[in-house]
Amino acid sequence: MTEIVQDRAVGLPPLNRLLARRMLDSTKVFKLLKGYRGQPAANLDVLEEILIRLSQLVTDFPEIRELDINPLLATGKGACAPDARVVVGLPPSPRRGTWR
Repeated sequence: MTEIVQDRAVGLPPLNRLLARRMLDSTKVFKLLKGYRGQPAANLDVLEEILIRLSQLVTDFPEIRELDINPLLATGKGACAPDARVVVGLPPSPRRGTWR
């Protein structure tokens, strides 16, 4: 759906709660996440936590070269990722600081 809506937010890891919330706030779909026309709001605390933990994951594991979660389904109770893709490569060389 992000391709259709052309909506994305970018942040540099590691994130904290304030940075994660600012990322959410900056999206076009944020108004939908807060609830609309009788639809309940998504659990924004859970979405913040997911962003924080993913940012820590890529910080702790430099071997992760790409990470794609699409879709991430958010409800008032939590979130679910029915599809995800992770591309792993060799870590940066300690001597050169570059990818092999």
